[in-house]
Order: sequence, then C-alpha cells, then structure tokens
Amino acid sequence: MSNLFQLTFQDQRQGVLVNPNPPPLHAAPALHPVALPLAPLPAPPLPAQSDLIPEYQVVGSEVRKSFQMMGALPFVPIDDVDRAWRYLKPLLPGDMDVFSRYFENTWMGTSATQPLFSQWSWNQYDACQAGVPRSSNIAEGWHNGFRSLVGCAHPTVWKFLDALKLEQSLTDFKLVQHLTRQPLEPRQQKWIKFDQRLNAVIENYDDYDILDYLKVIGCLMGC
Repeated sequence: MSNLFQLTFQDQRQGVLVNPNPPPLHAAPALHPVALPLAPLPAPPLPAQSDLIPEYQVVGSEVRKSFQMMGALPFVPIDDVDRAWRYLKPLLPGDMDVFSRYFENTWMGTSATQPLFSQWSWNQYDACQAGVPRSSNIAEGWHNGFRSLVGCAHPTVWKFLDALKLEQSLTDFKLVQHLTRQPLEPRQQKWIKFDQRLNAVIENYDDYDILDYLKVIGCLMGC
C-alpha cells in the first residue's frame, strides 16, 4: 500500500494525494483513487513593522527635530510665518519631501496658491500673549460634563430641560465662588510650568534667531 499512492509535482502544488495510475472501474472500491488533504503549509513570516511604516515615520534625530520645528511655526508672529518657513524648508531631510509638499499646500500656501487652512486659523502667537487657551479643550470639557448630566445620547425634551437647569445651577455656583475669591479647581502643576516656560520664550521672541526660536519651541512642545 505504501507504493500505491505517489505525490506528483503538479498535485503537490494543489495539496492532494492521488494515484497517477488508477485501476479499472471494475476493481475493488478500496483501490479507487482517493484524495487526501495534506497538512497545511506554514504561514509566511509577517513583515517587520518598519516595512509597514513610511520611512519618514521611523523617526530619527534629524527627522524628529524637523517635525518639532515645523510644529513650532504656530508660535511665530503671523507676519513672520512665511519667512520662518522659507528658512526652515531647505533644512528638512530629503525623506520629508512628500510631507513637506503636503504641509506647504495645506497650511502654508505658495506664491501661486492659497493654503487649504489660512494661517490666521492656526497661529497661536497672539493667543499666547493674551492668555487665551490655545485649544478647544475647555469647550470639549464642558461638552463632556454636560453629556454626563444628560446621561443619554437622545434625551426627551423634559430630561434635556432638567439638565439645562442643573447646568445653570452649577454655573451660578462657580460665579459665586469667583466673586467671593474662593479657590477654583487647580490646574495640574505640569501644565502650569509648561505655560510658564512657553510664555517666557514667546515674550523674548525678538532676542532669538528665527531658527533658534523654532528649535527652542519645538523642544518644549516635544518634551
């Protein structure tokens, strides 16, 4: 029986065992060709994570520094943003050419085209000097708190009105705290120190070379 079945080269690729010389039909049923499944072939090795990630995302020291400096552009005075980008762009590594074009078309603009998002919409220099929040985290925090008061995604009109009344009561309480000089909920100490360091650099903008300014802000934002 060991010589009855053979594995041909063509059938090996199909993964079945067959008899290349089948017996006549009137032979015993046990001698008819039988197809038997082979054990599954081992799965190919998974590609390394570095093969799945674009090269510019495997951040090295130069690429990381370039991303940090690009992230510091919102803290440059609006009138100097284009000048800062002209100085920074030639220093970007060659691996970032594609991202550089995307960044320029989307956020900076060129002499012939307008950016997708105006520089006024993302510049934070004046906001930092005025002490205005740099993000919408305050609005998002209020929204999450009010959602917890409502307790569901689609409340009835009466439940929504009850939540509004409760929110107004909380607002009145906070106003009384402010008028009576009672301490409000403190911010985390790490964010207070971060704002102090950031504002100290922004207030001394004129004392920095433009590229050094981007490096310092980028370091603060990246640490």
